[in-house]
Amino acid sequence: MASTLMLRSTAPLVGKFQYASSTRRARVCLRSIVSAKGGDSYEKTEAPARDRQGVPEYKDRKSEVDDILTSPELNKDTELFGTEVGVADAMRFQGAAPELINSRAAMIGFVLAVVAFSKTGKNIYQQIGSWPQPVFAVFALIAVGTLVPILRGTERKDFGPFKADAEVILGRLAMIGIVGLFWLPFVNGFYLYPVNFTLT
Repeated sequence: MASTLMLRSTAPLVGKFQYASSTRRARVCLRSIVSAKGGDSYEKTEAPARDRQGVPEYKDRKSEVDDILTSPELNKDTELFGTEVGVADAMRFQGAAPELINSRAAMIGFVLAVVAFSKTGKNIYQQIGSWPQPVFAVFALIAVGTLVPILRGTERKDFGPFKADAEVILGRLAMIGIVGLFWLPFVNGFYLYPVNFTLT
């Protein structure tokens, strides 16, 4: 009787252990598949460019979600289009594309917004309201132009005096600058032209 009760009490624990073991085996299997193909989007295109920054080891930051999004099942477009990297892999939170797209868009957008303000006196809200199509077109071109080399598995390298790792650092500063441009119209007397919610 006692042995029967012991078996019943330990059965849920055994089931949880078996589930955890199968989950770990699945993650190892997924990572081995990705490794066999030469790594995921970040490892192929971004990791070499960021080695000089001393960031934590990428493999230590990967999660179960990353394993799922880099799996062959969610990246069948690589077979369809013959690319090295799938869209799901490239566009995930820790993929190669999101931060790079945002960085480049912020750098170009910050410069264009400041130039437009100096020429027209319109703040960033008024600029977006006055020229929504060009704003969207510029962002779309940046996104496509950044994503295509990533899908091809092209490693991002230095270009003359322009360093690959510095691009992301400057992009992060530009993103802070863009946030500032959205905030400044609400600072009375500083941005010269207050927000006009009619966007005329």
